[in-house]
Amino acid sequence: MKDLKMKIKQGKLFSDLAKEYSEDPGSRNNGGELGWVKRGSLVKSFETAAFTSPLNHVTDPVESKFGFHLIETLKKKGDKILVCLLYTSPS
Repeated sequence: MKDLKMKIKQGKLFSDLAKEYSEDPGSRNNGGELGWVKRGSLVKSFETAAFTSPLNHVTDPVESKFGFHLIETLKKKGDKILVCLLYTSPS
């Protein structure tokens, strides 16, 4: 995940990397975009990172019970966020 974040810092598009590397079948084909999600609908570690991250900033890898995530919050509107993720399962 750290290598993928470094690629983003070097100018690679989050969406391109999500399509290539993400293991999340629900968002992979959409470049990692989950769409609008409501507070309380995500696992705690993911939700905390997504709601507290500055807009258009890619988080450091976040661990949840499902695996590891890079998260980019695109928009915030009340208790909803438009969020993208790049996910890998624990190995």
